[in-house]
Amino acid sequence: MGGGAQVNGAQDRGSPAVSPAARGAATEGLNTWCAISVGALEHNVAQLRGRLPGGCRLAAVVKSNAYGHGMVDCARHFLRAGADWLVVNGLYEAQRLRRHGIEAPVYVCGPVAPGQAGLAASTGARVALYDADTARALDRAARQTGTTIRVHVKLETGMHRQGLELRPALDLARLVEALPGLRLEGLTSHMADMDEIGPGSAAQAQTERFAAGLSAFRQAGHVVEVAHLASSGGALRLAGIPGTLVRTGIAAYGLWPSAAVARGVGGAAKLRPALSWHCRVAQVKEVPAGAAVGYGGTYVAPAATRLAILPVGYGEGYPRSLSGCGEVVIEGRRWPVRGRVCMNMTIVEVAGDHAPAAGAVATLIGGPPGGERVGADEVAQRAGTINYEVTTRIHPDVPRLMAWPDGRLTWAEANSPDHAAGAPPPLELGDSAT
Repeated sequence: MGGGAQVNGAQDRGSPAVSPAARGAATEGLNTWCAISVGALEHNVAQLRGRLPGGCRLAAVVKSNAYGHGMVDCARHFLRAGADWLVVNGLYEAQRLRRHGIEAPVYVCGPVAPGQAGLAASTGARVALYDADTARALDRAARQTGTTIRVHVKLETGMHRQGLELRPALDLARLVEALPGLRLEGLTSHMADMDEIGPGSAAQAQTERFAAGLSAFRQAGHVVEVAHLASSGGALRLAGIPGTLVRTGIAAYGLWPSAAVARGVGGAAKLRPALSWHCRVAQVKEVPAGAAVGYGGTYVAPAATRLAILPVGYGEGYPRSLSGCGEVVIEGRRWPVRGRVCMNMTIVEVAGDHAPAAGAVATLIGGPPGGERVGADEVAQRAGTINYEVTTRIHPDVPRLMAWPDGRLTWAEANSPDHAAGAPPPLELGDSAT
């Protein structure tokens, strides 16, 4: 999966457009928050859905707190926009979706230990399977609860992570067919690289191995109702990848899996980043020339300097690797990070007659359409990582607010219990997301 794409303005429309008045009312009392554009989430699903062949189902990946965007709320909006399934990493995530009343099909793509078999039965989740002991445990749990657990055998095609080579995979499928509590529903694998898709590429080799595996399963008499290999890159490029379901992850949130995928798609798909991350300036102070700033004094002020203290750091998920190289946007201007990013604070330099004051809103990721912005891809490039990590590592305790196309800005349903206890009621606000 990708290396963090740099996208142009035509593809990246910026963050939810929330007026200062609306934002102030919704974020009063918050040091930091993320705004999630409902319109962007639904737009992205529509874009992805439009690239699938007829009869192919779309599964929205909401694992790891929906890549940092908020799992429960994103799941609801993806389903409303036309997603057929949801994908999570673990059964605890499937359980959370069920507890919030989400009844859509859920596929668990990560490891399921034998001791979790009861949870698989109670949630009704589909599970990836590559272990005989897990299969037997799932069968026992299903028979004890009077249910049937659907499993998808994981085939090794070149990722060399989860999965079995073809012969052991066929052996496992035979075992599944012999266990009355299980139903062999699917065959699955995962693409390692969608940057190059032509003849001789790794993607082409995996595609051919998966097609051969699917044929072998059917020749062995196994009915494979759901076959899935493609993720976001495959959904965007779909170079003859076999399957009846596509798992869309990062693209559903408006970010490209890689720069190569973005270039390969060109203008055929337009994605809108759904997340922006903000905080309020906690303090503005003057320091004299020669002042050493932050831990280790890695930045020394060359002259009298004005600094703004932001109440976020690596504890909240702002990368420490942005020390001395990150930039944030405050009141429409970029300001540089000075010194080391701390656990819960970051220091930026501000200057000029109109420098921001305490209480001003700083944007760490995002920015208004057409205005100055720092995208997740840029943050990733500066931090030496990928856009996936930048959004996923935003701590769940950072409140998420849902920005609606009709002008509402509401508290996300699945915020941290500590925050939710004091959450404001839904707000009717103007100038929100478009």
